[in-house]
Amino acid sequence: TALRWKWGWRQFFRALVLVALGFVAVQIWLFSSETAVLSAERSRQWLAFLNAWARRLDLDVQFTSNSVRKLAHFAEFAALGFLAQLSFWVVNRLNGHTMLHGLFLGLAVAVADETLQLFVDGRGSSVRDIVIDFCGVLAGSSILWLLAGAWGLVLLLRRRRRMRAGDSL
Repeated sequence: TALRWKWGWRQFFRALVLVALGFVAVQIWLFSSETAVLSAERSRQWLAFLNAWARRLDLDVQFTSNSVRKLAHFAEFAALGFLAQLSFWVVNRLNGHTMLHGLFLGLAVAVADETLQLFVDGRGSSVRDIVIDFCGVLAGSSILWLLAGAWGLVLLLRRRRRMRAGDSL
């Protein structure tokens, strides 16, 4: 007998999360493959945008090119960490073992990212950037863990309420 694949909303959501995870990883590597000149221009554009918004919001903040670059590293790897943990959650279960897999995946992407920059004109690699990237992975992962914990608490409270309602009948 031939195996039949049941395609429902869960399988669609799993596929969507895995595609999003792959997209973020590829996007990170595409940014890293830009030459130093192109990367600096992109940073200048973001710098102007963020400083304009800081002025509009009357924030006493002045971003620098370096802070924008490091913030970008942190943000893109926070997204990666969130999606890595989410992918393990929707494909399997979120437990200590799969959490470590998500963190390792984020670290592997960070190391590959910095290694890629060694071969790009005008770019370089730094352990500091790997640390910033991994802090982003930890932040994104932590957000997912908090959301998963809150969801588990909601389900537990709902189950207890149903059990109490069943006892009172």
